[in-house]
Amino acid sequence: MSAYEVFEVNYSDAECLADALRDIGFTNVEVHKDAQHLFDYHGKVRPQKAHVIVRRQYIEKASNDAGWQFFNGTCYAHISDFDRDRKFAPDVQKQLTMKYTERYVGKVTKGWKEKARTVEPDGSIRIRLTQ
Repeated sequence: MSAYEVFEVNYSDAECLADALRDIGFTNVEVHKDAQHLFDYHGKVRPQKAHVIVRRQYIEKASNDAGWQFFNGTCYAHISDFDRDRKFAPDVQKQLTMKYTERYVGKVTKGWKEKARTVEPDGSIRIRLTQ
């Protein structure tokens, strides 16, 4: 059984996170008001719970569920070491963070207009807005 790694991530909006996961290719993403249990690759219940979940069958055949739990203003990712080396490798996590940021900025700046968008050499995106 793969052990879950729990690490803090800079997400604060479950809907923006779910949309960002969809943006990077995870088509079946669950969002729950109350955290739900995660399951291992055998389908057995794990003690970890999450509000945003990608179930194992939508990741890869031998995967565990991946989940993000919001608790006291902090978001914790619950991703198995197996999946962290594969479907949630550092480059995927970076892409997820970029998509999340775009979604979140779009949400909190609703009514503003994008004046310019620049992709920096490191792949980050700089967006200038105007009212």
